[in-house]
Amino acid sequence: MGIGSRQGGLEQGGGPGAGPLGGFSARRREAWDSLPLVLGLERRGAADVLWLDRPPVNAADLDSLTELADAVDRLRTESDGPLVLSGRGGAFSAGADLHRVVEGDAGYAAAFVAGLVRAFTTLFSYPRPVVGAVNGHAIAGGAILACCCDHAVAADGAVKIGVTELAVGVPYPLAALEVVRHAVAPERFEEVVFLARTYPPEEARALGFVAEVVPPDEVLDRALAVAERLGRVPPATYELIKRAVRRPVLERVEAWGPGHDAAATAGWQSDEVRSAIRAFLARTIARR
Repeated sequence: MGIGSRQGGLEQGGGPGAGPLGGFSARRREAWDSLPLVLGLERRGAADVLWLDRPPVNAADLDSLTELADAVDRLRTESDGPLVLSGRGGAFSAGADLHRVVEGDAGYAAAFVAGLVRAFTTLFSYPRPVVGAVNGHAIAGGAILACCCDHAVAADGAVKIGVTELAVGVPYPLAALEVVRHAVAPERFEEVVFLARTYPPEEARALGFVAEVVPPDEVLDRALAVAERLGRVPPATYELIKRAVRRPVLERVEAWGPGHDAAATAGWQSDEVRSAIRAFLARTIARR
């Protein structure tokens, strides 16, 4: 990662049904051990908890996007419980690792956009409950991950939430736009996208990025409580209704995504956008 080290990873130990990987079979633990060290997995009661774990701010590169989508795909087949998504450290996710993007070539940019689409659509279409424990800043792709959740609980305080892609100068893949359109108040959607600003937690809640705001030390417990409640619904019933609720988004992405995303990929590969990213990074560093 351009702005941090690859630390953390999948944790071992814990008693049945609780703690790091507790309650998982030996075969399943071995399978999870094969993943790169940018995610954490725990079992808390009936819920699977996935931790974004890419210090310092859990910004996503291609490897971490791939791992996230792979992990959610595995849980789709190996678990019938709810899923909680949270971030290690002081951030939920600061979005794309832009340093890695500008260090990469055109092939990396194309793969990265495809990785964004896969991560967002895989999480958004997960058939069982998904609850976000938004423990800190959720910016750009981090805010979109929160929007992918069925319910998101955010930490109160000096937390920023918002989709800032246009402030950077990068084009959204269609899946990202449609997930945000699904989540936020319709009358504020264009404001949220075009002004590309961040919001404090209560305003983000009013906009629809998150459903609840609680004290920071209560975020995970509240997310687990919501997950437990949603997990009481029979899985087949929940999947049926969730599929119906989210079908319009997924149909639009399937129908219009390939053409839109080809143009978005060309944008990420262009000298103009790469220059805009470098300028944004320079401004960000100058403000520190």
